[in-house]
Amino acid sequence: MKNFLSAVAAVALVFAAADFAAAQTASAKYDPATGVLTVVNGSNIGVIGFETAAKFKTGVTPGSIGSATPAQYDANTLAYFVATGMAAGTWTIGPVLQTGLTANQITFAYTPLGNETVVAAVEIIGGVIPEPASLALLGIAGAFAGLRRRNG
Repeated sequence: MKNFLSAVAAVALVFAAADFAAAQTASAKYDPATGVLTVVNGSNIGVIGFETAAKFKTGVTPGSIGSATPAQYDANTLAYFVATGMAAGTWTIGPVLQTGLTANQITFAYTPLGNETVVAAVEIIGGVIPEPASLALLGIAGAFAGLRRRNG
C-alpha cells in the first residue's frame, strides 16, 4: 500500500508541475489592419513586454493586463510588470501599434515568476495587407494581361 501511495503522489506531482508550466505561458496577437495588440497569458507571469523600432503610437493609452497598467510605454517599448504575477486571461491592449507591420518588426517577451525570460513570436491575425507598391504592380500586370487577351 505504501508503494501505491508513493506512486500516486509522484504522478500527482508530475501533473501539478505540468499544469504550473502550462500556466506560465503567454502569447501575443497583432492585427495589421487595425494595429490592435492582444495578449493571452496564463497565471504566474511577472513581466510582459513588446519592442519595436519606433512603431508604437504615441498619444494612445494602452489597455491593462488585468490590474497591471504599463510600467513603460514609449515609441519603442511597451512593458508590464507585476511582482506577484499578472491575472490570467485574454487582454486587448488596443490599437497601440502602427498598421501594416510584420511579425519580424515586433519583439514579444515574457518572464514567468521564478524563471527566465521567454522570447516568442507574435501571431499575425486577419488578412495580409499588401504594400501599396505591390498592389500597384499587380494592378498594372492585370491590365496588361487583359489587353493581351483582347488583342490576341
